[in-house]
Amino acid sequence: MQEEDLAMLAAQQYFIEFGTDMNVERLRNLLANYIPDYCLINGEENLQRWGQLVLNAYKKSYLLQEKVALTKVKEDIVSYAKFKWPLLFSRFYEAFRYSGPNLPKNDVIIAVNWTGVYVVDDQEQVLLELTFPEITAVTSNRDNKAMGSTFTLSTVRGEDFSFQSPNAEDIRDLVVFFLEGLKKRSKYVVAIEDYSPPGDGSTFLSIQKGDLLILEDDACGETVMTSGWCQGCKEKTGERGDFPAEVLHVLPTLIKPPQDILALFTAEGGYRRLTPGATANGEAEGGEKPHTLEQFAVDHFRAPPKRSVSRSLTLAAAKRSRGEELWRHSRDPIRQPLLKKVAAKEDLAQEACSIFTSVLKYMGDLPSKRSRSSNELTDAVFEGPLKHEILRDEVYCQLMKQLTENRTPWVEERGWELIWLACGLFACSQQLLKELTLFLRTRRHPIALDSLQRLQKTLRNGQRKYPPHQVEVEAIQHKTTQIFHKVYFPDDTDEAFEVDSSTRAKDFCNSIANRLNLKYSEGFSLFVKIADKVISVPEGDFFFDFVRHLTDWIRRARPGREGYHKCSLPDAVRLAAFIYRVKYGDRKQEFQAFPQLLRDLVPADLLKQQNGGDWKRLIMAAHSEDAGMSSDDAKIAFLKVVYNWHTFGSAFFEVKQTTDPSYPEQLLIAINKQGVSLIHPQSKDLLTTYPFTRISNWSSGNTYFHMTIGNLVRGTKLLCETPLGYKMDDLLTSYISLMLSNMNKQKSIRVK
Repeated sequence: MQEEDLAMLAAQQYFIEFGTDMNVERLRNLLANYIPDYCLINGEENLQRWGQLVLNAYKKSYLLQEKVALTKVKEDIVSYAKFKWPLLFSRFYEAFRYSGPNLPKNDVIIAVNWTGVYVVDDQEQVLLELTFPEITAVTSNRDNKAMGSTFTLSTVRGEDFSFQSPNAEDIRDLVVFFLEGLKKRSKYVVAIEDYSPPGDGSTFLSIQKGDLLILEDDACGETVMTSGWCQGCKEKTGERGDFPAEVLHVLPTLIKPPQDILALFTAEGGYRRLTPGATANGEAEGGEKPHTLEQFAVDHFRAPPKRSVSRSLTLAAAKRSRGEELWRHSRDPIRQPLLKKVAAKEDLAQEACSIFTSVLKYMGDLPSKRSRSSNELTDAVFEGPLKHEILRDEVYCQLMKQLTENRTPWVEERGWELIWLACGLFACSQQLLKELTLFLRTRRHPIALDSLQRLQKTLRNGQRKYPPHQVEVEAIQHKTTQIFHKVYFPDDTDEAFEVDSSTRAKDFCNSIANRLNLKYSEGFSLFVKIADKVISVPEGDFFFDFVRHLTDWIRRARPGREGYHKCSLPDAVRLAAFIYRVKYGDRKQEFQAFPQLLRDLVPADLLKQQNGGDWKRLIMAAHSEDAGMSSDDAKIAFLKVVYNWHTFGSAFFEVKQTTDPSYPEQLLIAINKQGVSLIHPQSKDLLTTYPFTRISNWSSGNTYFHMTIGNLVRGTKLLCETPLGYKMDDLLTSYISLMLSNMNKQKSIRVK
């Protein structure tokens, strides 16, 4: 320890005891308490020298330059000691070296602290030091008769140190606590495999095994462990881009790791990672080999595409010398369906490919912006197979493929969520049923058995009509396979009842009757109340189908739906380019999945104005014109375009009018700060606009909205049939009240 550091510690201790009251004689008398004996062995001369050193440190330090709290000074002393002598801040355990590389002694003491794990002897001599970046795993075995409780530390060098200790599980838990905490906060990851980007996407980073990558922005180790893709830069070149989480190892450190640690990740026989849920020889736990679609694929899958050797392969393909095998997990979108029978249906083949892209995004194999709702991607996966029976086998094959030899635990979890949802919606063909059943039976995942039970219920009760309700999606995302729904009774009491994907309204009524000890459930029905409407649930409907249908209906009936504005083709292209830029920035990789992307960029009623190829060409050109534009600037540019529309800021209402034969019977009414506008529902042409100053009277009821334009006696009346009359009434009242208030303010200003 340097003399300056020791003198500073002594000065800090003096400050804690006496504050700013420096008394040289007092300090001299206390030196023996502050300074180690071996520094004062030469008597008076050393005593004077150390007194001067401590005094100088005291005068030059922050202790006098700032108003420092005593607590702050104490914290500084502890922090210095923590970094200088980490062993002093350890938890100690007695242990016996059982196996692994030799150490000078077998009877040892294990010291665990914030820097790593130390093995010391009874003289406190360090026999082995393992920093946390060097430790890849820690395991324990409880009460083995041959060797008692043991724990094993695995290192990046490929070494396994095993120790016997009565505190083996405590040691394991403490090391895991440090490893997981540091990994979650870490900004440093190392590539454990090579990765070459698929295609020429400018945002994807090519990395090699052993490359140190530094995560950027708000990303951290926890991001890597809970998402499929990360952003960062390559430390040795400064290149920035996206890279998949599955090729990374998060280093449990908050500071840049030394080069000798990084070198271990490329050394022969170094870092090794096992497939989750498998042993070193690849067998599933328990000895039962998981069933795959390998044999089924031979007869029913289309042939994999041929690839030239020179073309850059993706990570999944590059690791297999046997070429692409369609029944295994892959990170790449597909250009053709898996099944031959679907590939032969040209109209459904593209939809099958789009479904697989949605599966990749949901599971995290493809980067994806956060969805607007929890069931946006599940809708994209399941709407097709619910409409077209032939796509059901395709979806099940896609899901089983993505759950076969999937090496990323959290990605695999998301795949099991999809297969759980699928089993509650529809069954597969008899041809595939045996494969699906074996697949679920031979998997040890806790959701597998529940999925099999759901599949059997679906076979008995029939398939659903609509994709999963948001409640179902969020339930499985939170690892809850039981869903409870609250039922309200006429006496103002309520109770919660369990419902599942195959529960019909009649089943729900029976459950309620049983709970209430009723002899019969006949004559009772379920009702849903929304605002002033009470709707009966048909007894044959699946409960979640009805609720989903009702939710969608409410959403469609809500004012402000997309597609009400009259938008020119040039405006549609510009706006689509701005939306793309807000979501993906300058990246062009997402244009590869354009058919699915187009529906998110252009309103449905405009899609038929030109073919998909023309839309793609024009939107990409508009996107390129604004190269370098930020996401916020794109949002502003979007608003500048739509602000000039006459219907900007409108609430829209679809009504049926019966008063003016010159207008279509079905009419669109837009209410905004300009007034009340009548719009043709198909062409979106503006028919007329009534300023608020011309509206003399209005009224509404449960099924109508009436409005008088001009004089009350000779004015024009507009009579509309609509269930949203009360909303139109409220909105019109608010706008006219605001207009009158502003007029009164202006009058007051003129009077003054």
